[in-house]
Amino acid sequence: MAKRIQTSIPWQTNLETRVNNNVTFIQERTTAHLLPALISELQRWRPALRRLKLIGQDASKYEGLAYGNLSQRLNKNEFVITGSQTSGLENVTEKHFVIVRECKPRENYVRSEGIISASCESMTHATIYATDSSIKFVFHVHSPHLWKLALAGNIFMTRNARYSSPDGAAEVARCFRETNVGKERIFAMGGHLEGIMSFGETADEAGERLLHYF
Repeated sequence: MAKRIQTSIPWQTNLETRVNNNVTFIQERTTAHLLPALISELQRWRPALRRLKLIGQDASKYEGLAYGNLSQRLNKNEFVITGSQTSGLENVTEKHFVIVRECKPRENYVRSEGIISASCESMTHATIYATDSSIKFVFHVHSPHLWKLALAGNIFMTRNARYSSPDGAAEVARCFRETNVGKERIFAMGGHLEGIMSFGETADEAGERLLHYF
């Protein structure tokens, strides 16, 4: 069993179930804020990714929804991730992050803890962490530029699979088993327009893998 480390100040919990993009979330609504040290590396990279419009919000794109999310592994099975629809905010604090305590992609199930909701991309992040214990950070961004490079064969692209779904998670797992994507540290999401995932042992490795193409 994964060791549960201290991640926040004491909380009061209200359990609720919600469905987001057909994913069932068991959400522990809490009154706690994450300890700032847990998200310092994500906070350090977030402004640069927003300046490049790799995460953010644009009324003319993606139906006006905020796009992109960042996560960091806490232990074998748990990770902290930016909350749903927070990428459009210029500044975020501990309350805008969520801890994913348990994820079962085959069952379309995510159990998270925080003041706000976890990103519906949590299953993709969890699948990447499950493939390689050395991966400590995962960045999900959107980029027309990187997408064009993927279409041209310069960045690996997964098969067309519905994102934020068991099929999407299974396709990511297949790519790690059957391709060199684990070493490349980046791939485009074939079923998710302009969606790109990068990852690494450090936040710098995950971020610089994106910047390499600019």
